[in-house]
Amino acid sequence: MASNWRTGYRSERFEYRLLRSNLAPAGLLTGVQSCSLSGSVNADVRWGGRMKWSGVTAPNWSQYLVHPWYIVAGADGVEESYPLCPPCFIKAPATVFDDDVPQSVDLQLYDVSYMLAQRLKTSGPVGYPAGITPTTELVARLVAAGVTRWSITPSAAVTSSALNYDLGTSEMKVCNGLLGVAGYWSLHADQNGAIVGEPYLDPSKRAEAYRFGTGAALIVRPERTVTKDDFSVPNRISGSTRSTDAVASVTATVTLDSIYPTSPYAYANNGHFWIDAEPMRDQDAADVTVLTTRLSAALLEQATAASSQSVTHAWVPEVTLGSLVAHNTDTTRRYTVQKMDLTCELGLQVSAEWREVA
Repeated sequence: MASNWRTGYRSERFEYRLLRSNLAPAGLLTGVQSCSLSGSVNADVRWGGRMKWSGVTAPNWSQYLVHPWYIVAGADGVEESYPLCPPCFIKAPATVFDDDVPQSVDLQLYDVSYMLAQRLKTSGPVGYPAGITPTTELVARLVAAGVTRWSITPSAAVTSSALNYDLGTSEMKVCNGLLGVAGYWSLHADQNGAIVGEPYLDPSKRAEAYRFGTGAALIVRPERTVTKDDFSVPNRISGSTRSTDAVASVTATVTLDSIYPTSPYAYANNGHFWIDAEPMRDQDAADVTVLTTRLSAALLEQATAASSQSVTHAWVPEVTLGSLVAHNTDTTRRYTVQKMDLTCELGLQVSAEWREVA
């Protein structure tokens, strides 16, 4: 029986695997002195980081992606390998070195979805008529953009009105507009580099990914910062769709009283004070109904998160951005992972932000 390295003894090392643009293996990157990674579920490009490399002859950074991996074994010595984040583009400073002088270079990392978010723009106006299946069109766009690895959950949803985008719109914005019609998460890259489009699942309905134990199974530091700020919990939100040359913007407003009237933060229950959430401008919504649905989901999420926690725990593969986690010290509360920061060094620790699920 394999030893449980998650809560017991572990030996560990790191690998930095180079990949070609099509994600084909291209060997190992040696000379890495340090590497730190940061992820946020709310970012357009979820993962990024920094790396310090030193050596005599640097690779041609622009030709590769780098993929940090964690190799770990328990007391039985059986190794397991896990990616720590998606494959990342490498941004190197524009510095010229003498080939005979050892180099030390600080590199910036951006996960593979950066290609859609920043590098690729529409070469002309893009329009989709009412009645098309957005997930089918999305797959066609990804293939045309040169994406070699993707996982898009099919949907029977169809657009109820036309979608239009101007010249120079990022591919990510067009793709997320299509996904919004189907009620999906925004596009993001998984740990293996696949571009993922999947239905959004309310945190309260997600399966528990990991339960942090106590006693001998304790891998969370006892110091946890719990934040509960209900002074400015919003009870109203407004938003607008993105306008184009062909389509005018529409606006909508949603109140907590209309979607969750028993909330203590609703206007009728908080002393009759309106508190506005940050407006959601330029949404890629096909019509006012889609916009209202999106505003309602955003307002509910902001109004029902009771608290957040800043925690530090040993890394485990089950826990990543968006995961639902719990802790045995409090069996009544569950949390979604909003942010993760890790430094690739022995005793791999994760500094995370968890948000309570009502």
